[in-house]
Amino acid sequence: MVTVSEWDEIRKGLRALDAQELRRAAVRVGKINAGTLPEDITDEILKLFGHPEPGIRAEAIFAVGLHWRLPRTVKPIADALEHDDDWHVQLRAISALGAIGREHTGTRCFVSKVLAGAVLNGRFADNERMTAYVELQYVEGRIGFKEALGRDQGLPDKLEDFAVDRPWIEDLARSECPEA
Repeated sequence: MVTVSEWDEIRKGLRALDAQELRRAAVRVGKINAGTLPEDITDEILKLFGHPEPGIRAEAIFAVGLHWRLPRTVKPIADALEHDDDWHVQLRAISALGAIGREHTGTRCFVSKVLAGAVLNGRFADNERMTAYVELQYVEGRIGFKEALGRDQGLPDKLEDFAVDRPWIEDLARSECPEA
C-alpha cells in the first residue's frame, strides 16, 4: 500500500517544472501495485498529455491507461492518439485503449471505434495501424492473449502484407457509440 507521504512526493513531482522530475513521478504512478489512484493525481497525470516532451506524454498514458486502466481516461487517450504525432505516444495510446477496452466493457464500443479509425487512418505509420488492428481484434474477442502477443511480435513491414478484415473495420469505424 502506498503511504500518504509517498502520494505527497508523487504530487510534488507531478507539479515540478523539471522534465526529469515530471517523468519520474509519472513512472512511479505507473508502477504502484496496490490501492487506488487518487483523483487529484489522475488529474495531474492527464495534464501531462499536453506536455511538450513526448516521453512524458507516453509515460502519462502508460500510467493511467496501461497500468491503472482507468475508464475515465479513454476519451483523453483517444484525443492524444488523434492529435499526437509522436509514434511512441501513438503506440502507447493504442495499447492503453486496448487494455481499457478489454477490462471495462462499457468503453468497448468507443474503444473499438477509435481503434478501427486508427487502422483506416493513413496519417499513422503501417506499424501503428497493424498494432491497432491486433488490439482491436483482442478487444472484440476475435483473438486471445497468446494470439495477440504472437501477431504483435510478428508484424510484417507493410500494412499491405497484413491480413485485415476491411469491411469489419469500416463497420466498426462507422458505429454509433456513446461518448466515453
